[in-house]
Amino acid sequence: MALHDPFKPEEYLVAAVGGLGLTAAMVGAAMSVMDVRPDDARIAVYAGLVIIAGAVALWLVLLKPWLQFDDLKTPHYTGHHHDHDEEHHEEGQGEGLATASPAEVAIGVAQAAQVAHDTHKAAPVAPQPKGPVADDLTIIEGIGPKIAAALSSAGITSFAQVAAKTPAELADAVKAQNVDLVGDAKTWPRQAKLAAAGDANGLEDLKRRVKEGKAYDDLTLLEGIGPKLQQLLRDNGIISFADLAEADVEHLRHLVRAAKLPTMPDTWPKQATFLAKGDLNGFEQYKKQLKGGREASSD
Repeated sequence: MALHDPFKPEEYLVAAVGGLGLTAAMVGAAMSVMDVRPDDARIAVYAGLVIIAGAVALWLVLLKPWLQFDDLKTPHYTGHHHDHDEEHHEEGQGEGLATASPAEVAIGVAQAAQVAHDTHKAAPVAPQPKGPVADDLTIIEGIGPKIAAALSSAGITSFAQVAAKTPAELADAVKAQNVDLVGDAKTWPRQAKLAAAGDANGLEDLKRRVKEGKAYDDLTLLEGIGPKLQQLLRDNGIISFADLAEADVEHLRHLVRAAKLPTMPDTWPKQATFLAKGDLNGFEQYKKQLKGGREASSD
C-alpha cells in the first residue's frame, strides 16, 4: 500500500516552478564561482531566488499545507488495520513514526510541546479591585501638604470624601495625626464639592473669598445691605450667607441701632438662607417682594 496519494496537478506545478528557480540559482552560482560574466551570474541567482519564492507562494495558496496536518492522536499511517490486537497496533505506530518525513516529525513535536505548555500554563490572575482614586487635596484653600498627608493617613483621599464630611470631622481627623490646623475647616466641604463636580470656576471664586479657612460672601447681594452694613456685619463675625442665615434678628437690630444706620434687618436671615442653599431663583423671587430690605406687606 502506498504511503502517499498520487501527486496532484497543483503539486506538479509547484515542483516545476521551484525546480526552475533552483536550477537558475545553481547556474548563476556556478557562473559566479567560475568568474564567468559576473553580472549575468548575479542576475541568474536573483532570478532563481525570486522564482523559488514564487513557488513557495504557489504552494501556500494552491495546496494550503496547514490543512493537511494530522491529529497527533491519530497516526498518519500504521501499516495495520484498527481491528488488530493491541500488540500489533503498537508496532504499527512505531512503523508510522519511522516512515514519517522530517517535516511531519517536526510538526508533531511542535504540536506536542504546545499541548504540554497549554496544560501546565498558570491560571490567569484575577484583576485586583481598585481602591478610591486619590485626588490632589492641596488645591483646596487651607489644605497644605502636611494636612493632606494627615487626611490620607485617616483614609480621606478624595474630594468626594472631604465633601461628605463635616468641618468638625475633618478637623478632628487632622488633629488625630498630631498636625496643627491653621484657621478652620469650615469651607473644605464646600470647596471639595465644587472640585468633585469639576466646577473649576466656582472653586476659584470661592477660594478668592476664603481667608484663614473662612469664606467671605458678598453680603451686598442682599436687599437692604450696602458696603457699610457689610463691613459692620463682618466686624461682628458675620462673614458668610450661612452666618447671616443663622443670625438672630434681634441681635442684628441691636448692631444696626448701635451703628446708627437707618435700616431694618428683619428679612436678612431669610434672604441669606436662599443664597446659602444656592437657591438663586427663590432668592430673586423673594427680593421682588421687598422694599428697602423689608417685606412690602409689613409696611
